Amino acid sequence: KNKITISSIIIALLISFLGYDLTKKDCMVWDNDHYKMIRCDERSSSIPKVVYNEVIFNNLKKVTPNCEYPFYKPDGSENLWYGKSIKGDLEYFTYHGLHPLTGETLHPITKYMIEKHICNK
Repeated sequence: KNKITISSIIIALLISFLGYDLTKKDCMVWDNDHYKMIRCDERSSSIPKVVYNEVIFNNLKKVTPNCEYPFYKPDGSENLWYGKSIKGDLEYFTYHGLHPLTGETLHPITKYMIEKHICNK
């Protein structure tokens, strides 16, 4: 009876572990305007995958701001960052870090950039 109980427990643990491993998604890949989760061993297109970072995953989004956009937080810190796309066009993001496709550091928004590139269109 003990052998059956121990065997059942081992089988249940193996099934649980395999089930967890098959659903584990611990990398992310850029998908148009946000990150999506993927398995690190999953093949993706030419878009680079990065190790999952909860803060970046939840906060970095591509946006198209207009003059009404809240460029700065109430404490005066930036609320928008920008960088150039692979084609050289300006793109705007809701969080600091690296551009998801070029890997270049995103720059904090400035009054000059707001006036020249966003509100002067």
